[in-house]
Amino acid sequence: MAATQCVALKLQQVGLCTAAHNRQTTLHPVQNVVPLKHGSAALSSLGSISQRSALPSTAHRRHRAPASKGAARAEGLHLEKPADDILLQIPYTPSRPVLPKAQEVVTPRAARRKGPPPIAPTIWTPGGPIDMNTLMLRNRIIYIGSPIDGRVAQSVISSLVTLATVDEEKDIKLYLNTPGGSTYSVLAIYDAMTWVKPDISTVAFGLAASQGALLLSAGTKGKRFAMPNARIMIHQPSGGCGGTMEDVRRQANELQQSRSKLDLMFSEFTGQDLKTVQTATERDRFFSAAEACDFGLIDEILETEY
Repeated sequence: MAATQCVALKLQQVGLCTAAHNRQTTLHPVQNVVPLKHGSAALSSLGSISQRSALPSTAHRRHRAPASKGAARAEGLHLEKPADDILLQIPYTPSRPVLPKAQEVVTPRAARRKGPPPIAPTIWTPGGPIDMNTLMLRNRIIYIGSPIDGRVAQSVISSLVTLATVDEEKDIKLYLNTPGGSTYSVLAIYDAMTWVKPDISTVAFGLAASQGALLLSAGTKGKRFAMPNARIMIHQPSGGCGGTMEDVRRQANELQQSRSKLDLMFSEFTGQDLKTVQTATERDRFFSAAEACDFGLIDEILETEY
């Protein structure tokens, strides 16, 4: 009986060593249980079991059916514990390797989409921090510093209407530093300028070209200014035509109507006759601040803040 317990202890040690050696591999229990025998027969059984536990297992290896308690008793072995408690843990290697999970590739566009929204420049005031756009609106200033498209027109129009609602008497200052933009968007801004009650004072910084020059000259008479180094440019509208012959003809007619309308507006704003304006807008015509004042696009050159 002591020999049997010693063999069982050795058998458990072999199983624990095998499990510790392969602790990072999935363990697969062997279902068949080898009955223990007395004497040399038990030692030979232990040796055969150790050899089988050292053999590498495969996915297609079949296991024999477990021996029953009756078979163990028939061989003269009386087990104090069930035979199922004495099992060998044999490492199991899957037939198909487990590949690492692919990492998600984040494109620059996706990174921008997931990132935080842009923060407007902040200015510290005695009342606390305030963003620049809000501060300019509090001082009734609207700044256009980019090409004029539908988004810019929407922002400018909403600002004009809001400031006119807050105070109908104080002037609204429109600062311009733009190369121009869409004719339709600029005409929408012009309609808002003429619709609100406050006077619109326009100031050119850097460059007021194309439709930007139209907004500059569309300010209230006597309140149109330019900085000393500003440049103003006027020309006829431009656009692309495509499609069928009829489409091209209609688009060309639309461009011609736009040019006629803009020439009439420049003639009204500057006081020049229509023929002079048509000659000036035939090609790109650049003006210095002094030349723009002489032509009637502005009323005064600003040397200091007004």
